[in-house]
Amino acid sequence: MPNLSTVMFYYQTDVLQLDTSFVVGCLGVMLRTFIYNRYLTNMTLHKSLLFAHIGLSITILLDLVCSLSSSIEGGTKWLVNKLKGKMQKPLAELLKEFGLPVGIFPQDATNNEFNEETSKLTVFIPEACEVGYRDSSVMRFSTTVSGYLEKGKLAEVEGLKTKVMIWVKVSCISADASKVYFTAGMKKSRSRDAYEVIRPGVAVDKF
Repeated sequence: MPNLSTVMFYYQTDVLQLDTSFVVGCLGVMLRTFIYNRYLTNMTLHKSLLFAHIGLSITILLDLVCSLSSSIEGGTKWLVNKLKGKMQKPLAELLKEFGLPVGIFPQDATNNEFNEETSKLTVFIPEACEVGYRDSSVMRFSTTVSGYLEKGKLAEVEGLKTKVMIWVKVSCISADASKVYFTAGMKKSRSRDAYEVIRPGVAVDKF
Protein backbone atom coordinates (compact mmCIF):
# COMPACT_ATOMS: atom_id res chain seq x y z
CA MET A 1 0.00 0.00 0.00
CA PRO A 2 2.61 2.66 0.85
CA ASN A 3 4.39 1.97 -2.43
CA LEU A 4 1.17 2.35 -4.44
CA SER A 5 0.36 5.61 -2.66
CA THR A 6 3.83 6.97 -3.35
CA VAL A 7 3.48 6.25 -7.07
CA MET A 8 0.08 8.01 -7.16
CA PHE A 9 1.49 10.93 -5.19
CA TYR A 10 4.30 11.58 -7.67
CA TYR A 11 1.99 11.06 -10.63
CA GLN A 12 -0.36 13.72 -9.36
CA THR A 13 2.31 16.28 -8.54
CA ASP A 14 4.97 15.72 -11.20
CA VAL A 15 2.89 14.58 -14.17
CA LEU A 16 -0.53 16.14 -13.65
CA GLN A 17 0.87 19.15 -11.76
CA LEU A 18 -2.23 19.48 -9.60
CA ASP A 19 -1.27 22.24 -7.20
CA THR A 20 -4.27 21.84 -4.91
CA SER A 21 -3.97 18.07 -4.96
CA PHE A 22 -0.41 18.34 -3.63
CA VAL A 23 -1.63 18.87 -0.10
CA VAL A 24 -4.39 16.28 -0.46
CA GLY A 25 -1.98 13.71 -1.88
CA CYS A 26 0.60 14.37 0.82
CA LEU A 27 -1.90 14.02 3.62
CA GLY A 28 -3.36 10.94 1.94
CA VAL A 29 0.04 9.25 1.80
CA MET A 30 0.76 10.02 5.43
CA LEU A 31 -2.68 8.90 6.58
CA ARG A 32 -2.70 5.65 4.62
CA THR A 33 0.83 4.81 5.71
CA PHE A 34 -0.10 5.36 9.35
CA ILE A 35 -3.29 3.28 9.06
CA TYR A 36 -1.49 0.49 7.26
CA ASN A 37 1.33 0.26 9.80
CA ARG A 38 -0.99 0.67 12.78
CA TYR A 39 -3.99 -1.46 11.90
CA LEU A 40 -3.59 -3.45 8.71
CA THR A 41 -0.30 -5.32 9.02
CA ASN A 42 -1.99 -8.18 10.92
CA MET A 43 -5.16 -8.26 8.83
CA THR A 44 -5.93 -10.77 6.13
CA LEU A 45 -5.15 -9.84 2.56
CA HIS A 46 -8.85 -9.55 1.76
CA LYS A 47 -9.49 -6.96 4.45
CA SER A 48 -6.30 -5.07 3.66
CA LEU A 49 -7.34 -4.75 0.01
CA LEU A 50 -10.82 -3.62 1.07
CA PHE A 51 -9.45 -0.81 3.21
CA ALA A 52 -6.95 0.05 0.50
CA HIS A 53 -9.74 0.53 -2.03
CA ILE A 54 -11.75 2.61 0.43
CA GLY A 55 -8.76 4.86 1.09
CA LEU A 56 -8.05 5.16 -2.64
CA SER A 57 -11.67 6.09 -3.35
CA ILE A 58 -11.61 8.79 -0.69
CA THR A 59 -8.42 10.25 -2.15
CA ILE A 60 -9.87 10.28 -5.67
CA LEU A 61 -13.04 11.91 -4.35
CA LEU A 62 -11.01 14.62 -2.60
CA ASP A 63 -9.03 15.20 -5.82
CA LEU A 64 -12.27 15.63 -7.75
CA VAL A 65 -13.57 18.09 -5.17
CA CYS A 66 -10.35 20.13 -5.37
CA SER A 67 -10.38 20.10 -9.17
CA LEU A 68 -14.04 21.18 -9.20
CA SER A 69 -13.26 24.00 -6.79
CA SER A 70 -10.46 25.21 -9.06
CA SER A 71 -12.76 25.06 -12.10
CA ILE A 72 -15.47 27.04 -10.31
CA GLU A 73 -12.90 29.63 -9.22
CA GLY A 74 -11.59 29.95 -12.78
CA GLY A 75 -15.10 30.25 -14.16
CA THR A 76 -15.93 32.95 -11.64
CA LYS A 77 -12.84 34.95 -12.60
CA TRP A 78 -13.74 34.60 -16.28
CA LEU A 79 -17.28 35.83 -15.63
CA VAL A 80 -16.03 38.81 -13.61
CA ASN A 81 -13.51 39.73 -16.33
CA LYS A 82 -16.19 39.38 -18.98
CA LEU A 83 -18.51 41.66 -17.07
CA LYS A 84 -15.71 44.16 -16.61
CA GLY A 85 -15.02 44.02 -20.34
CA LYS A 86 -18.58 45.15 -21.07
CA MET A 87 -18.28 48.17 -18.82
CA GLN A 88 -16.78 50.32 -21.56
CA LYS A 89 -16.48 54.06 -21.69
CA PRO A 90 -18.96 55.80 -24.00
CA LEU A 91 -17.53 55.99 -27.51
CA ALA A 92 -17.56 59.80 -27.61
CA GLU A 93 -15.65 59.95 -24.33
CA LEU A 94 -13.08 57.44 -25.56
CA LEU A 95 -12.51 59.33 -28.82
CA LYS A 96 -12.13 62.61 -26.95
CA GLU A 97 -9.62 61.02 -24.59
CA PHE A 98 -7.45 60.07 -27.58
CA GLY A 99 -7.76 63.48 -29.22
CA LEU A 100 -10.19 62.50 -31.99
CA PRO A 101 -13.44 64.28 -32.93
CA VAL A 102 -16.45 62.82 -31.12
CA GLY A 103 -18.68 62.81 -34.22
CA ILE A 104 -16.70 60.49 -36.47
CA PHE A 105 -19.06 57.57 -35.87
CA PRO A 106 -22.85 57.60 -36.41
CA GLN A 107 -25.34 58.17 -33.60
CA ASP A 108 -26.35 54.49 -33.56
CA ALA A 109 -22.81 53.38 -32.67
CA THR A 110 -23.52 53.07 -28.97
CA ASN A 111 -21.79 49.75 -28.29
CA ASN A 112 -18.02 49.35 -28.39
CA GLU A 113 -15.18 47.27 -27.01
CA PHE A 114 -11.75 48.70 -26.25
CA ASN A 115 -8.86 46.42 -25.34
CA GLU A 116 -6.47 48.47 -23.23
CA GLU A 117 -3.65 45.94 -23.67
CA THR A 118 -3.68 45.94 -27.47
CA SER A 119 -5.36 49.37 -27.94
CA LYS A 120 -7.83 47.78 -30.35
CA LEU A 121 -11.18 49.53 -30.64
CA THR A 122 -14.19 47.70 -32.08
CA VAL A 123 -17.38 49.66 -32.73
CA PHE A 124 -20.69 47.89 -33.34
CA ILE A 125 -23.40 49.48 -35.49
CA PRO A 126 -26.88 47.93 -35.85
CA GLU A 127 -26.84 48.15 -39.67
CA ALA A 128 -24.62 49.39 -42.45
CA CYS A 129 -25.16 53.09 -42.91
CA GLU A 130 -23.94 56.35 -44.42
CA VAL A 131 -23.31 59.60 -42.57
CA GLY A 132 -23.23 63.04 -44.20
CA TYR A 133 -21.14 65.70 -42.49
CA ARG A 134 -21.31 69.47 -42.43
CA ASP A 135 -18.56 69.82 -45.02
CA SER A 136 -20.63 67.71 -47.47
CA SER A 137 -18.35 64.70 -47.06
CA VAL A 138 -19.95 61.25 -46.72
CA MET A 139 -18.72 58.11 -45.00
CA ARG A 140 -20.10 54.60 -45.11
CA PHE A 141 -19.91 52.30 -42.09
CA SER A 142 -20.06 48.52 -41.88
CA THR A 143 -21.84 46.87 -38.94
CA THR A 144 -18.40 46.39 -37.32
CA VAL A 145 -15.66 49.00 -37.52
CA SER A 146 -12.29 48.36 -35.89
CA GLY A 147 -8.90 49.98 -35.54
CA TYR A 148 -6.05 50.67 -33.14
CA LEU A 149 -6.27 53.80 -31.05
CA GLU A 150 -3.25 56.01 -30.54
CA LYS A 151 -3.05 59.61 -29.41
CA GLY A 152 -4.70 61.56 -32.19
CA LYS A 153 -5.04 58.54 -34.48
CA LEU A 154 -7.15 55.51 -35.31
CA ALA A 155 -4.91 53.21 -37.34
CA GLU A 156 -5.44 49.98 -39.33
CA VAL A 157 -9.11 50.82 -39.77
CA GLU A 158 -11.47 48.12 -41.05
CA GLY A 159 -15.13 48.58 -42.00
CA LEU A 160 -15.10 52.22 -43.11
CA LYS A 161 -15.25 53.91 -46.53
CA THR A 162 -15.38 57.51 -47.73
CA LYS A 163 -16.59 58.84 -51.04
CA VAL A 164 -13.98 60.44 -53.26
CA MET A 165 -15.87 60.25 -56.58
CA ILE A 166 -16.06 56.51 -55.82
CA TRP A 167 -16.19 54.66 -52.48
CA VAL A 168 -12.67 54.14 -51.13
CA LYS A 169 -11.61 52.21 -48.07
CA VAL A 170 -10.37 54.33 -45.15
CA SER A 171 -7.26 52.83 -43.55
CA CYS A 172 -6.38 55.55 -41.03
CA ILE A 173 -7.93 58.57 -39.33
CA SER A 174 -5.78 61.16 -37.58
CA ALA A 175 -6.46 64.60 -36.18
CA ASP A 176 -4.86 67.76 -34.85
CA ALA A 177 -6.37 70.90 -33.37
CA SER A 178 -8.08 72.06 -36.57
CA LYS A 179 -7.98 69.23 -39.11
CA VAL A 180 -8.99 65.60 -39.52
CA TYR A 181 -6.94 63.49 -41.93
CA PHE A 182 -8.41 60.48 -43.73
CA THR A 183 -6.06 58.06 -45.43
CA ALA A 184 -7.98 56.44 -48.28
CA GLY A 185 -5.40 55.63 -50.91
CA MET A 186 -4.07 59.13 -50.33
CA LYS A 187 -4.22 61.39 -47.27
CA LYS A 188 -6.94 64.01 -47.39
CA SER A 189 -7.55 66.74 -44.79
CA ARG A 190 -10.95 68.00 -43.70
CA SER A 191 -12.15 70.56 -41.16
CA ARG A 192 -12.28 69.11 -37.66
CA ASP A 193 -15.37 71.15 -36.80
CA ALA A 194 -17.42 69.11 -39.27
CA TYR A 195 -16.80 65.98 -37.17
CA GLU A 196 -17.44 67.35 -33.71
CA VAL A 197 -21.23 66.81 -33.92
CA ILE A 198 -22.62 63.27 -33.65
CA ARG A 199 -25.00 62.67 -36.58
CA PRO A 200 -27.54 59.94 -37.38
CA GLY A 201 -26.75 57.39 -40.05
CA VAL A 202 -28.91 56.52 -43.04
CA ALA A 203 -29.29 52.76 -43.58
CA VAL A 204 -27.86 51.26 -46.78
CA ASP A 205 -28.38 47.82 -48.28
CA LYS A 206 -24.74 46.80 -48.12
CA PHE A 207 -21.37 48.14 -47.02
